[in-house]
Amino acid sequence: RKRGWAVWNELRNHLLRNPVYKLTAMITAIFAWVYVQGGEVMDASIQVRVEWELPEQFAPVSPPVEIATAKIRGTRSATRRARRKAPVLQMDASGLGAGSHSIRLLDLTIEDLDPGVQLMDLSPGVVGLELDEMATRNVAVKPVSVGAVPAELEVDLEVVESVIEVRGPRRLVEPLAEIGTQPIDLSALTRSQQVSVGLSLPRQVSLSDTDLGGVVQVRVTVAPSMIERVFTGTRVLYWGDGMAEAEPNVVAVTLRGDAEALEGLSPEDVVVIAHGPAEGLEGEVVVNFTEASGGYLRLLHSSPSPLDLMDATPATVTLRP
Repeated sequence: RKRGWAVWNELRNHLLRNPVYKLTAMITAIFAWVYVQGGEVMDASIQVRVEWELPEQFAPVSPPVEIATAKIRGTRSATRRARRKAPVLQMDASGLGAGSHSIRLLDLTIEDLDPGVQLMDLSPGVVGLELDEMATRNVAVKPVSVGAVPAELEVDLEVVESVIEVRGPRRLVEPLAEIGTQPIDLSALTRSQQVSVGLSLPRQVSLSDTDLGGVVQVRVTVAPSMIERVFTGTRVLYWGDGMAEAEPNVVAVTLRGDAEALEGLSPEDVVVIAHGPAEGLEGEVVVNFTEASGGYLRLLHSSPSPLDLMDATPATVTLRP
């Protein structure tokens, strides 16, 4: 046991001897490791943003390349700084005309590239750019919807500004007759309102009026569902002085109105009233649903909701004293 304690004391004294010297050596070793790591030459890949300057009178038919991948070589610390700077490659295409062009990105200078790195390669090295004459056109805006409307409701969509002007390459703009909105979910609409909806513009086509922000106003009208229903055998009753006979005494009427109101009516709840002449019925008179002093037909029903008469068969009734 005494021998064990002696060994432990000797090891402890050895570890604690000259602590300042040992701490300094450790810090020096750490800094040396960091220096060696930072100075190590290596290859790396970084993202380079491509910024285009295009001619005002022409527009690209397809989107130009916006990101290129640069292969660089330099010290570890320099490549790390290059990544943080997010370098930019400026492409001045303002002097190009209509048609297809091939551009070597490798011939351009990358701005903000750390001086401690060397550009080894750029991908893509060559890019294509097709320009077409800028054109404008007025097009109709069509509201696009998705989702099912509740059975008891009807929804109508109307674009407030139904015609707008768009601009872009002539090849893409001239065939346009209309553009749609972003889908409007009908199942979520329970009341009439006006909503802002984005436009589904084709690629490379934009609004001439940038103040619109790519959106239009759509007027949403929500109303009870309207249906039509035919009531056959509807009685025709005479209303006037004295007694009169209606021929025919039953007709078929087609009514349009709120679905719930119409479905709640029974055939007995609908009747046609035949009004005779104001001065009294003296002979045979033919009346219809157009009000006149010589007599007319009028529809009565027990529904609290308004109903429209769409058709009557036959459309006339003969009154005889």
